[in-house]
Amino acid sequence: MERPLSEQYASFLHDESRLRGEADAISFPRAAEEAREIVRRCLAAGKPMTAQGSRTGICGGAAPSRGHVMNLSEMNRPLNISRDAGGNFCLTVQPGYILSRLGSDLRSRRFEWLEPDLVDRDAARAFKEAPEQFWPPDPWPPDPSELTASIGGVASTNGRGPGAFKYGAAKNFIASLKALTHDGEIREIQSGDDLFEALIGGEGMFGVITELTLRLMPRPGEIWGILFFFNDENQAAAFIDRTASFDLEPLAALDFMDAASLKLIGQLKRAAAKLKELPDAPPEAQAAVYLELHADSESEIEGAAGELMEAAEAFGGDPDLSWALSGDETEKTRLFRHAAPEAVNARLDEIRLDFPGAVKLGGDMTLPGLSFLESLAMYRRAVRESALEAVIFGHARDNHLHVNLLPHDENERRKALDLMAAWLERSRSLKGRLFLEHGVGKVKSGLFLACEEPRVIKARRELKERLDPEGLWNPGNMFQEGA
Repeated sequence: MERPLSEQYASFLHDESRLRGEADAISFPRAAEEAREIVRRCLAAGKPMTAQGSRTGICGGAAPSRGHVMNLSEMNRPLNISRDAGGNFCLTVQPGYILSRLGSDLRSRRFEWLEPDLVDRDAARAFKEAPEQFWPPDPWPPDPSELTASIGGVASTNGRGPGAFKYGAAKNFIASLKALTHDGEIREIQSGDDLFEALIGGEGMFGVITELTLRLMPRPGEIWGILFFFNDENQAAAFIDRTASFDLEPLAALDFMDAASLKLIGQLKRAAAKLKELPDAPPEAQAAVYLELHADSESEIEGAAGELMEAAEAFGGDPDLSWALSGDETEKTRLFRHAAPEAVNARLDEIRLDFPGAVKLGGDMTLPGLSFLESLAMYRRAVRESALEAVIFGHARDNHLHVNLLPHDENERRKALDLMAAWLERSRSLKGRLFLEHGVGKVKSGLFLACEEPRVIKARRELKERLDPEGLWNPGNMFQEGA
């Protein structure tokens, strides 16, 4: 059950942040009862535990600081299908169930149940006869950059999928969960409960989620993906600001990519087989805007798409160079958009050849009250003055851009931290969210303590002391050890 953490398991010491941790043992439970026994032994021995899933996080939350690693990737099966009081379908899964499998299982309507005899047969029969369902935090087609992300991992950061513009965060679509708490017991927790609020977005600091019940929705009848390319990033930003005045119910995603993003995606395309079939971005493009439209009727989609295309052309977007795909073909446009973070990670690996300590610092704050053009100009000016390598992409809503700073040496790393702190202070002054969907983990714990509102830090500390009095759950996340 418990194995020494030998070189064979070295990959489990880090996540996508590239931050490498340390531990002396690892386990891979397959069921909640097995996880409970592991937790009880660790609690009795006073041994710290780091719970992790697919390790797709980018803030070091799954990188252990010491003790035991409990990897939940083998707790990866669906458990039951049910209906809530309103007749909506709910799917109960283990935390290691991954997004790609969720999408394909919902689409095929065939599930490999962990315990078939315990499944609600009436609900399962009704599900097969009902319109196709989906889980809004990761609308179909699946997000190609997060195909292996686990549902438990999404919950631990309260992740926001590509359709967050329309649907919001994961918490909105989790009805209940079960979790192991500091006394070694498994508790069932409903949405709205204080412990539920702590665990969703809690980065594993308050317990281990062993089961989640997901709220499903009927899949929209029409899904379109559109990519507009612009020869001037300010025109792309002005187009995004223009869309704010549109009353577009179908708009589910509105994301920006800068010239550095497009360049790195082009480089990644030459090495990644899954990208080679995609067309190249226009060589003169300095920015791109990615949109998704979800609606039940084609006429509604066409009306919204026509309005957007007309506006994009008015701001310099060439309609002949735009991409517009529908249905399952939307996966291609989403694949291009979500190649951006993959391309940044590939670039970071190149930098680490000369600077092994390099860790990506990515902005995850909002800037409400500013126009998108103002937000982008603020970031661009600071990046230019710092001379740091940066790649800018992300969500347009509330100016939630991910500004990825890639330091090449220790001096640049300190400069990047100072720049990130300045941006966090700006977000705080605007009453924005400082750490919205990626979490804090260990990479940003110093920034969290330096920049977050004192009342938020105090509340989190008190919650940690109440729910983890021995400090054994995912030590180092959010609060630096010893801080």
